[in-house]
Amino acid sequence: MRREGWRVAACATSEASFAYAERNLGEPIAATATFVAEIFDRQSCRELIQTVEDQLGPLSLLVNNAATNDRVPLEQVTEASAQKIIAVNFLAPLWLTI
Repeated sequence: MRREGWRVAACATSEASFAYAERNLGEPIAATATFVAEIFDRQSCRELIQTVEDQLGPLSLLVNNAATNDRVPLEQVTEASAQKIIAVNFLAPLWLTI
């Protein structure tokens, strides 16, 4: 997309996540700008969108690839873990788009 003139923003929870992704992709992240943010709540999603738009202009397309889970038997998932899974996997995409 960047080669076609799109301004591309990439977001991760840490700089280490970008390094991990680049190692697995075998090439640098093809982004115009990178951002480190947590997207566990509505306010952090709003702040991320505002920061991206301040630097790159209005969003034309949002691709959300964020997800989390617990790799434990279902009966071992804690209330806190379930809340985090719902926040990242369901609510964050909602908050990022409205």
